Formats: sequence, C-alpha cells, structure tokens
Amino acid sequence: MITLLPILLAAGLFQALPPVPNLAPSVGGHDFLGSTTLDCRLPHDPVSTASAVLHLDSSLDAAQVILSQEAWRVFGGDRDQDGILDGLPGLDALCFIPERSTLPLAHRLAFSVERSELSLLDGDVLALNLSGAGVEVLLAEADLKSFLQQSSGYIDIDALAWPEADELWFSLRDNLKGTTLGDLSDGDVLAWSFSTSSCRLLWSESDIQSMVDAATGLNQSIGDVTGLTLDAQKRLLFSVQSPSTKDASVFSELGQVVVAEAEWGFLQSAELSAIARLPFALDPTPVASMGSPTIKMGYPVMIRIRNATPGGLVMGFNGLQIGPAVAMGRYGGFGAVYLLPDLAPHTIRPLHLHPTVADNSGSASFSWVLPSVSLYPSGVHLYVQGLDVETSQITAPVSVRVE
Repeated sequence: MITLLPILLAAGLFQALPPVPNLAPSVGGHDFLGSTTLDCRLPHDPVSTASAVLHLDSSLDAAQVILSQEAWRVFGGDRDQDGILDGLPGLDALCFIPERSTLPLAHRLAFSVERSELSLLDGDVLALNLSGAGVEVLLAEADLKSFLQQSSGYIDIDALAWPEADELWFSLRDNLKGTTLGDLSDGDVLAWSFSTSSCRLLWSESDIQSMVDAATGLNQSIGDVTGLTLDAQKRLLFSVQSPSTKDASVFSELGQVVVAEAEWGFLQSAELSAIARLPFALDPTPVASMGSPTIKMGYPVMIRIRNATPGGLVMGFNGLQIGPAVAMGRYGGFGAVYLLPDLAPHTIRPLHLHPTVADNSGSASFSWVLPSVSLYPSGVHLYVQGLDVETSQITAPVSVRVE
C-alpha cells in the first residue's frame, strides 16, 4: 500500500499529525449525508451541484460539500471511452453498504442516479468499483422489473436504506400499476431480499403520510418519498417532497422531525433528493477543486482546497492513476484514495515544495507549471488530492486533463 509517510517525514510534518483515527462511534446521531434535487448555495460552498454529497454536522453552522461533482467524475471514470471523465447524471439515493465498513467512505455508499445515462440506469443500485475508477451494479433494474412485472410505470429508484446484508429498503419515483404486489405508489417503502430475489411492502404511502402528519400537524400531501435512512436502532428515517416548507427535513417513523430544514443552512430554497445518516462521527473534511478541467504543458495548474483547518497546514499530491479502495489507516477523508505511481516514476509527488497555510476560512491554493516535456502525454488525466495536516483528512481526488 502506498503511504504518505516518506513525504511527510521529508517535509518534517509527521509529528504534526494527530495519532487518533477520524472515525468514532456517533453519540449524538445527528450527522447526515444528503444531496439536493437542484444546485443550491451554502455558507461555505457558494455553488453546490445537484450531484454533490453534503455533510450535515451538528457541531457546524451549516452543511458542507464533502464529495463534489469533480470528484464524482474521477470515480465514475471514462464510461464511454471518449477520453473525458464522466460524472453522475444527478444523485437520487444514498445509503451505506453493511459489508463495506472498513473501506474509504465514498466506497461504502450505494447510490442511484437521477436519470439513465450511458451504462447507468436510474433503476440500478450502484457503488464505486473497488479496484479503481468506475461504477458497479449491486442490484439491477432488470431484477426489480423481473419480480414486480408492472403493467405500467417505470422503475426508478428514488431512495435507499440498507439495514442488513440481505435486505435493501427502497422507494420508487413513479407509481406502478399491476405489479405482483398490487399497485404501488411513489410514497411506498419496499424491501428487496437478495437471497430470494423478491420484494415485499414495508410501509405504504398512507403510513408515511401519517408519520409526517404526526410530526408537522399540517395534514398536507407528502407527494413522494425522496430519501430513506436508519437511526441507531435501525428505525426508519426519511424525507419527503411536500410540504415545500419541510422538503429538506428528516422525519422518523415515530412521527418526529429529526432534522429541521433550517439546520442544513441553505441560502435558497432546496429540496433533498437523498439522505444517509452517518453511523459514526466524521471530522469536517476538506474538498479539492481545479481551476480548469484541462491544461497545456508549460501553463500553470491551480488546485484549491476549502473546508480545511483554518490557519492549518495543507499539502497537495498528484499522480496519473487512481488506486484501488483500501483501508486508509490514520488518514481519513470522504472518498480519499491513494494515487498510484505515475510515469515519472514517482509514487506521490508534492505539488508544492512547502506546505501552504490555510486562511481563516480554511481555504488554500497551490499553483505550479506543468513541465513542457513529454512527462505528461497529451490526453492523460492528472489526479490531485489535498491533505489537511492538522486532521489527517485527505480530499477526494479531482483531475485535470493534459492537452
């Protein structure tokens, strides 16, 4: 396994790294991941795209982007083989996979996309490939269709929760007529058994409606279930499409509001498209972005880091390949992976001779010039990650294409 240790020792930074892991049992149970149906604005993230994953930490004043659209492009890989990395066509559902508890956080997630595109179908349950860039299918839309055999309506996964290895909970975006379970509504919650390849109804839309009515006292139609997750006792938590004043709230099956819409800190009206309660406490995680998606040799490259420790040290690294998902040891971060040896052949090369100090907002930037030599052939992708030295948190990788 490639390690950052030689670089950190050379830079004299090893002693600055805390000796404790970033994950701990969650006591408050108030940390959530989420995504929105449309682009939105947050205090720490002026632009949060609809495919970004947000982290709601009860210790912070607002949610923050933890996995950006740029990172999804890296993880998604080049699905159509045109030399350009492909992002997600929207994010419609999120949940944690029980059997992946030791992997980097992004690789622990199952998800569904908002619309079908290239090889991804909006009725598939997907996950990041463990061997490197790319996406794999955990549950195919065709399997659901084979069991349900609906006479009308389309299978489009709209919400996910995974309580046990063999059972996956989900909700659909469309109403289905004439299924093997009868007519189904977009507010129903169903369970898929992997061992029997069959579905059963857990809660009907009217059940969910009653829970929301009890929590709000408004008696307004919920429209659609947009997100599912579980509390520490594996009880149902969920989000709904309506009423619009509550479409970013999280409700429980006990008829309570677990997360109020205002807690996300949205600076404009926003509706949740996915939720997942974190089963552990997660340190605030930095996010990397590139100044441009392409670069020419001999021109400057810019990488920006935000949500790092204010006034803390930040380092940057690059490589030409994304490595497989491995246990991160002391280094954490949402979607962090080790970069494989590049063509130099260096394992991980610092982007800057000296660490950069983040400003009071936790932002930092690196700029360097891509050498005008054949070290980086035209058409290759240069992958970049940042490290918050104070917390040992590594950003998810982002990329720039050499032209």
